[in-house]
Amino acid sequence: MTEVSLTDVARLAEVSKSTASRTFTRPELVTRRTRQRVLRAADDLGYRTATGSERVGAVGLFVPDIANPFFAPLIKAVHAEASRHQHVVVVVESDEHTNEESEAVNSVIDTVSGLILASPRMDDQALQDLAMRSRIVLLFRESSAVSNCIVPGLDGYTQAIAHLHTLGHQRVVYLAGPHDSYSNEARRQTLNAAALSFGIDLVELGPFEPRYEAGARAADLVLSLGVTAAVAYNDLIALGLLSSLQSRGVRIGQDISVVGIDNSWLGEISNPPLTSVHVPGPEAATMAVRILLASPETPPGQRSIPPTRLVVRSSTGPAKA
Repeated sequence: MTEVSLTDVARLAEVSKSTASRTFTRPELVTRRTRQRVLRAADDLGYRTATGSERVGAVGLFVPDIANPFFAPLIKAVHAEASRHQHVVVVVESDEHTNEESEAVNSVIDTVSGLILASPRMDDQALQDLAMRSRIVLLFRESSAVSNCIVPGLDGYTQAIAHLHTLGHQRVVYLAGPHDSYSNEARRQTLNAAALSFGIDLVELGPFEPRYEAGARAADLVLSLGVTAAVAYNDLIALGLLSSLQSRGVRIGQDISVVGIDNSWLGEISNPPLTSVHVPGPEAATMAVRILLASPETPPGQRSIPPTRLVVRSSTGPAKA
């Protein structure tokens, strides 16, 4: 006999898979009528769940790159909150390859109660297709195809430009991230608007892969522009740039200032420590799990999470005359 799956139960009960899973894991969040339909379908099919202390639910989490230090505390936060709801976490990645995102997500979509997608670059149609198959929450991405999207405010990026303006910087370069990244476009637009308001000449290089090596390769290009400061799409690019500039005898914070985005732990221990825009990854991730595992009848609404903010360290200083 073929083993009966939760998908089979959901199909017979005419509910989503996440609702069927919630019936067994958090029945108080499912209406009485829906619970009866799911349990009746499970009984008809002979479906049995794990009992006792065993966990019976799973949350899928997609991140672009597990090795990126920004995502480690985010993954940990998802795991901690999911554990509170007796769910395990299944993590998949695309290794920063946009064309592999759908394949990665599809590999787990039929085995989890719902999906959290952190910084996905797939188009709206692909997101809509996924949302029709499973409950979806987006992190650091907005899309009309998904009702639940968590995107922190942009204040920190404006603060970064204001900080450089106060230090006397008049020509700044932005090292852009991937061209199809929602976060890159939001950061680029905000930085440009802030630079315009402060009278700063902001030039752009890129796109770059969000990796350390990309920042290192950009060093000579940055030096050729005659800028006194650089803002990078993320900390990895910023740290690669910082290291490569230092190897050329450039003094960070004196000859040129460098600002990252993410405020990952690597920036705290670099030499010099990296000024960076803090992005509230763990807080957003915790909220995403709560939304994902909430009752399906709970309508999408305003999300209140800490905004982005600038953390000033030694990699920025007064502009060199």
